[in-house]
Amino acid sequence: MSDGRLPIGLAMIVCDNIHVDPNTGKRTILGTLTNIRSQTFPKVQPLLCVYMALTECYGPFEFTYRIVDADEARKPVHETRGAVTGSLIGPLAIMELDLRLTKLTFPAPGEYRFQFVVRGSVVSERRLFVDDPRSHTRSFTPSATPPPDPS
Repeated sequence: MSDGRLPIGLAMIVCDNIHVDPNTGKRTILGTLTNIRSQTFPKVQPLLCVYMALTECYGPFEFTYRIVDADEARKPVHETRGAVTGSLIGPLAIMELDLRLTKLTFPAPGEYRFQFVVRGSVVSERRLFVDDPRSHTRSFTPSATPPPDPS
């Protein structure tokens, strides 16, 4: 039985795909995403993956993984319930989770939040912007050379 402590989110990465090496178990994260562009809405995203790393996982515990708009004004874009069934994982162990989501429908442009929830508390969250590229007058491109030192 869980002692009530919440896990701590170390990383949440939204990406195109995740490859797990069958020999080593190491993950390769492919195509990180911070935004999705679409000229038509609702936008159906054929495939989207999420890599998560957690620590301080004292189990067992149930979790909800959800994708909501920033204001939570609409029903969730996605919601999955699951459970960590092992007992004490411990304060030094790192648990990795891979989520593979297909045919997600984003109803409108805006900010969406990927949330990992345990006992009603968001323990890890990541933002993703879904927008129409025609609505931007200028995009930000980081400079390849650093600005001069002011000293």
